[in-house]
Parts: sequence; structure tokens; C-alpha cells
Amino acid sequence: MTINPDFVFSANNLQDYQDCPRRFELKYLLKQRWPAEESEPVLEWEHELELGTRFHQLVYQYLSGLPEEALLESINDPDVESWFRIFLAFYSQQEFSQTFPEFRVRVPLGDYQAVAVYDLLALTPDNRLLILDWKTAKKKPQRSKVSDRMQTVLYPFAALESAHNFLPDISLSPESIEMTYVYVRQALENTLTFNYDAQKHAENRSNLETLAAEIAALELGDFPLTDDKRRCKYCVYRSLCERGENAGSLSDIEGMETEPELDLDALLGSLDFEAGDEIAF
Repeated sequence: MTINPDFVFSANNLQDYQDCPRRFELKYLLKQRWPAEESEPVLEWEHELELGTRFHQLVYQYLSGLPEEALLESINDPDVESWFRIFLAFYSQQEFSQTFPEFRVRVPLGDYQAVAVYDLLALTPDNRLLILDWKTAKKKPQRSKVSDRMQTVLYPFAALESAHNFLPDISLSPESIEMTYVYVRQALENTLTFNYDAQKHAENRSNLETLAAEIAALELGDFPLTDDKRRCKYCVYRSLCERGENAGSLSDIEGMETEPELDLDALLGSLDFEAGDEIAF
């Protein structure tokens, strides 16, 4: 067993393992610093991450009760202002009885634990629990790609498993949980929603526990490289694996119509810029 008994799984590190087990090993077990050149593409990604972080801060401040007008006046970037206005338009159409912004939960995952940090958990008047996640990707990805991502697997599972802690007086069924991604660069048709049910919950439990056990069973040096070498072009560890020195560019990503899984949000999820697995405000 390589990982410590107190290792905590997250959507990000589980996704890293699914994308490339070797990247998981370098990043989370060996704590390897980036050896690749931090060239223009990385600086572009860092700028995108800064804008995304600022947007998430604004949403959290709004959901915490700060006035809309004051928040709009504080924005000094036109893109962030546009995203925030799209968020406001979306949110104004919702009706919630309780909200939990930037809400963190921990749940058992086999012999380990998993953490999920939600942009927003919201209870509706008819006792449905909605998981809302804000995305700043330039394009809304294909539904089939998003459904397979670890965030879509872990977040509904963790919400249902932990609901008794933050909603002690409400009995939730799997069918009462719904997860929606809101793509705030898209003014229209900007959401992807995934319903939940008991079968999906059982499948997610099995898949997550199996994945955690699989990772725990590996020894250092046994984490294989991904077979999809396209991913290596955007990996900061690529030089350690003798798969190139130079990074791919954002223009390359935007042109990959046949590979929407390589979207910016997915890439930024793997590039933590020393900010930890989740951004907290």
C-alpha cells in the first residue's frame, strides 16, 4: 500500500488518476514540482484560472448576502462581469428554501474518505436537493463526456451520503437529487443537468470504492502512463515521462472539436497551481 490511511480522495485527484495514473503518483504521492517549462500556454491558463477564481468569489459573496449592485461595481474585468450577469439571470429564476454555498462534505469511501466541495447545494420547496456547479469553459462540452467525469460521479453520491448531517429533518431519496453544471460563458442553453436514482447511487458507490482500492493497492513505481498521448501535451509533468517539453496552447484545445473532453475546465482541474484540490473562499 502506497497511500497513507488518512489520504482523502476528491473529484480532482480521482480524475487525475483516471486520466493518467502516473500523474496521480507524481502529483499526490511524490509531491513532484512541475519540471516543464512554464511558457505562454501555462500563463494563459493561469490567467483563466484567476478570472474563474474571481467569478467564484463574486458568486459566493452574492450568495452570502452582499448586494448585487456593490458586487457589480467591484468588477474590473468585462469577461467576469459578463459571467456574473449570466449567473444572476440564471439564479433569479430559481426558488430555494435553503442554500449552502461553498459547502464541503466528507464521506467514507471504502477504507478511506472522500471530500466534495460544492459551489452550491440548494434545497427546493418540494425537498429536492440541487447541486449547482459554475463552469467558465469557453464551450459547453458534450453531455456524454461530462457524465463520465469524476465530479459527476462523486458529487451526487457524497451529497446523498452526507445529507442527514446538514438536512437532519428531511429524508432524501436518490431520485430527489439533481446535478446541474452552469456554463456562464453561454448566454443561452448554458446548462447540463443530470438526474439521480438508486441504481446510479449503487453504481457510483461500487465504482468509487473499487477505484480507491485499486489506487491503494499500487506501489510507487507501478502507476502506469496514460495510453492517450494527447493528454501529455497539456501535462506539466510531460518531460519526466519523456513525452515532450513544450506545452500545448489554448488555441489547440479550442480547435479540438472531436475531443471535447480536453476542455479548459478539465485541464484547469488537473493544474492546481499550488492551490490545493479545491478552491475555498
